Amino acid sequence: MSKKFTIGTRGSLLAVSQCELLKWEIERKTGARFDIKTIKTEGDLKTEKPLWQMDGKDFFTKELDHALKNHEVDLVIHSYKDLGSERPEDFYLGAITERKYGEDILLIKRETIKNLPNLSQLKVGTSSPRRIVNIEKNLDRFIPNFEGSIKAENLRGNVNTRIEKLREDKYDAIVLAFAGLERLASHPDSKSKVFDLIEGLTFLILPHTTFPSSSSQGALGVEICKTNPRFEELKEILNTVNHSDTIEELKIERERFKSFGGGCHLAVGIQADKINDNEFLLIEKGEHQDREVSKKVIVDNKGIENSPQKIQLGNTNVFIGYREDVLNKMDTANKLAKISSKILSDECLTKVVKSEQELKQLMNVQQGSFFATSKYTMDALNLVNKDKINSLWAPGSKTTSRLIENGYWVNGSADGFGHKKIKNFLNSNLMKAFLGSTIDDLKILTGDEAKSNFGRPITTYTRNMKDQEELTSEYIEKMQNTSVFYWSSFPQFLQFRKSFSFLKTPKDDKNILFFCGLGKTLESFQTEGIPVIGVHSLFDFIDRIDL
Repeated sequence: MSKKFTIGTRGSLLAVSQCELLKWEIERKTGARFDIKTIKTEGDLKTEKPLWQMDGKDFFTKELDHALKNHEVDLVIHSYKDLGSERPEDFYLGAITERKYGEDILLIKRETIKNLPNLSQLKVGTSSPRRIVNIEKNLDRFIPNFEGSIKAENLRGNVNTRIEKLREDKYDAIVLAFAGLERLASHPDSKSKVFDLIEGLTFLILPHTTFPSSSSQGALGVEICKTNPRFEELKEILNTVNHSDTIEELKIERERFKSFGGGCHLAVGIQADKINDNEFLLIEKGEHQDREVSKKVIVDNKGIENSPQKIQLGNTNVFIGYREDVLNKMDTANKLAKISSKILSDECLTKVVKSEQELKQLMNVQQGSFFATSKYTMDALNLVNKDKINSLWAPGSKTTSRLIENGYWVNGSADGFGHKKIKNFLNSNLMKAFLGSTIDDLKILTGDEAKSNFGRPITTYTRNMKDQEELTSEYIEKMQNTSVFYWSSFPQFLQFRKSFSFLKTPKDDKNILFFCGLGKTLESFQTEGIPVIGVHSLFDFIDRIDL
């Protein structure tokens, strides 16, 4: 039997917890065995001021590097975002683990939320320049019943210390990395501590498209030394926890991070999410050299802007699955005006909210977690006492804004990435700690014919399709001459296919193009084997049209 390997790690509760979780995973997959050696770093010892105000670099790695180079340890596990781009020549990155939760999460007392109308300022604790800039600029849009200002103030220390300072009212809220809290909530020795720390608190998962995280946040990096006599054996073992999609995303982020000059002082969030084969949505937001940075583009796996080939409409039309009055209110209305004669909106399908009496029978719940999938669920949600809502979730920015305008605290959003994002959040051990419930208890407020592979769907509205006799001959003729379609839901497509016998799919006609969002609609098309192109939002779809 091979001798044990030794893992080096920082000594904080989080560092040891994430190290042990990964150790157990590797041992389970390979049969290898490991001991753990904790090593104090400069960043752990000096917590009196923000890292970006300290002289030097590699505050969390120097001491670990020394131990690895001198073979005092065989491998070192880092939070990958702590690793600089310039590493010792003899070091080899043996693994980058899967990033499940790259988001930041805001923690706040439930009693503070009740008192928001009386606050003139919300003091938010964080030590990151990136978070400071984006929190002060954008957080107010996500806080209901609050008309004051947002002020970010310095907060250092380990996770326990930071949450204790929130509990002691030194801050109104604090922002931490979701992944760190999740690892603490997943470890048997630290789980109970997390439960105690978050008692009386609630949360807001900050959406990536507004609050992109720090480059590489959420993944672990495992380094080994090429001069170690067992290097090849270690390399093979660590390959079992490498995650290819995460590696591609982080490569893009780190290249972009480097292009800004890097360093812990950088006030720009950088996030890359894989959305299709060789397509990544890159978000950059913050400030750099006294200028605002705000970018949202499609890039390839090398980080090169990969604007898809423009759709040439020619003599055909484009169907956009929203009513005309809804399209006219969108930020894209000016763009669409250029091709207004070629646009076919959805004037066939109407959504009818159920009567108050029907909704009362459906909503005979006293407490729980809810997923409000559209504006048509608001009447149903209003029948539940706000104080009895354990958590509230939304599909994207529009529904989130509408809920906040109506005084609701929205805990998280799919952020345009589909219901699977909500499912991923609610499957986390951190959410189970906060909510004391499982994903099966989630009440999904939705329309008829909607399907879900998690939670408990509650039908709050129905979809009614007009008969062809109710449509103008002009509308029917335009539909016959339409080759590009953006579907807002799979049930919408099914209704149209049933009503318009001439409607073809990309399977039947290679000149037809179907588009939809990245979530459940995309999954439904793919399940049925119907070719479709997923886009992050309607705005991204419109950018593909040659206007």
